[in-house]
Amino acid sequence: MSVNESIQALRLNLTRWSREVSTGDARGTLLYGIAGKAAGGFENLLRDCLLHFLKVSGLAYESELAPTFSGKSLEKLTLGEVVQSLDMVGGKLSRLLGRDLLVRRPHKSRLGEITALRNKLHHHPGDKFAKDEAMLIANTSRLLLLIREELSEPLFQGAAEEKVGEGQRR
Repeated sequence: MSVNESIQALRLNLTRWSREVSTGDARGTLLYGIAGKAAGGFENLLRDCLLHFLKVSGLAYESELAPTFSGKSLEKLTLGEVVQSLDMVGGKLSRLLGRDLLVRRPHKSRLGEITALRNKLHHHPGDKFAKDEAMLIANTSRLLLLIREELSEPLFQGAAEEKVGEGQRR
């Protein structure tokens, strides 16, 4: 599946999941499932976008980023480390590809909140992510909204449009 297809699939899922949460069709463990799929799908997509931009720009992960993460492979980076990587190479990618791919303050704030919710969901589901059903609904809804907003950022718009081999054409 291409990055563009992954973005479109996640958008469709977010719309469906948001509707299920808002109508009350999703309750209990289904809400945990929705939150988990949304967070996991976003994490995978963000990692794919980083890889995609490295490929189209001609930058090598091994020389640009791996030393910062003690040689850890791109596939092993946490969501927070992928965000950090995009922040680190955003300026260079923007120059090489001729488009704004910088992770700006509102973008960083949203990514930070997504990461925090994802971490609470995976590491503290019953006490920090959702002490009760109302908190579960609120946090799941918030996560879905943040991811949907994030997908409208230039980073994702660029990933949907840029094709491998087209870097530096602008």
